[in-house]
Amino acid sequence: MSASDATGRLVASTLPNENAYPAIAPLTGRLVALRTKAEIDASFKAIDAYVVEIPKKSANTVLINIDEALRLRDTVNLQHLRRFVNSDNLPPYLAAADQTDTRLTDQNAAKDTDPKQRKDTLYFLVCAASALSVEDISTRLSSCCQLSPLLHTIKVPLLPPISAEQAEKWSWDYWPTVYKNTNPFGPHPSIVARAETQIRQEAGYFMGLARSAGAATASALKGRNIGAVVVDRDNPQNSKVIALAGDARWNMVSVSTESDSGNVMAHAAMRVIGLVARKRQKRSDSPSRGVSGDASPTAFADEPLTELERSVYEGTTLKSGGYLCLELEIYLTHEPCVMCSMAILHSRFGRVIFEERMPKTGGLSAEQEKTDPEAQTSAMGYGLFWRPELNWKLLAWQWLSDEKLYPTTAAPDVHA
Repeated sequence: MSASDATGRLVASTLPNENAYPAIAPLTGRLVALRTKAEIDASFKAIDAYVVEIPKKSANTVLINIDEALRLRDTVNLQHLRRFVNSDNLPPYLAAADQTDTRLTDQNAAKDTDPKQRKDTLYFLVCAASALSVEDISTRLSSCCQLSPLLHTIKVPLLPPISAEQAEKWSWDYWPTVYKNTNPFGPHPSIVARAETQIRQEAGYFMGLARSAGAATASALKGRNIGAVVVDRDNPQNSKVIALAGDARWNMVSVSTESDSGNVMAHAAMRVIGLVARKRQKRSDSPSRGVSGDASPTAFADEPLTELERSVYEGTTLKSGGYLCLELEIYLTHEPCVMCSMAILHSRFGRVIFEERMPKTGGLSAEQEKTDPEAQTSAMGYGLFWRPELNWKLLAWQWLSDEKLYPTTAAPDVHA
């Protein structure tokens, strides 16, 4: 088993199953969990809301009056925001009264009630600006507030925060925000943390193995230097490599230049899924539907093409039975293209880890900002690993290697 330092980086390693796997030097680096598309969207949505300063003794009455007006309306859910805040906890911009504001009653009636001098007041988040008009709010407050309140229009986050750090930032930038230790837009943080703890120590070895798989097919001029490894993990202490494959898009095609897309069915991810299927068929008592026992070359290139692939394929690491690639892990040198991402999804993998992000062609990352300032287009940002409209979800990470010598092995527009 590998060992790691306090930062989680791999510092020393023995192979997970020394008698079964090639002696590949593990890489050192760290895992970064991908954000879902919903998480990305939640980071940028803000709406206008009203805030008013009221006497502390009137807080409960004001809350009842306002909520009664909101009860029958289709209002925005702002339960992630604090309703009452004292002046010490206001965001700096609001404490400086640097926002658009509207006096609810006669300005002259409040000359002697400077908000900065009031000690017995609270700031009350009334509602989204679209929910009630200024006149409605004034009517509701006039019966329970002796002060002439100043109505501030502020920006507040529309959706709940996805981390304590985000809640803290929003509390400073917008309005005091509550993080409820959950994630309505993606996997629960505890699930991600637990899974990351399980895979962290051996991720460097599996990623190094994926690199070797890609290098083997590339050196044989069968495809690009792109590799994939599939791992079965019974428990954190028992992981088994059950298949690996390199890209073979130029295998069995007449033209093999870097400008040629070749056979798209022979991408590394597609091949390694096919190898798992064939391996399951071999261990099954009866042939699996759709998987032929014929070992002749096919367009899917789902037979071992290198000695490294064959050494793993012929091993007995795959348990009998099983369904597709259910809850298996897949490690890839490059972010898979949209086609391969959907194949990974439909194969029911539980975890996917890739090293090199492919912003122009990759299907897993949800980030859309331009990675190159001179680029004319942004990343696609599909975030296919966790989409509510799809019938399967899985956890996803990018592996950030400590090595700076590993060059980009594929052009940005290559479909990996």
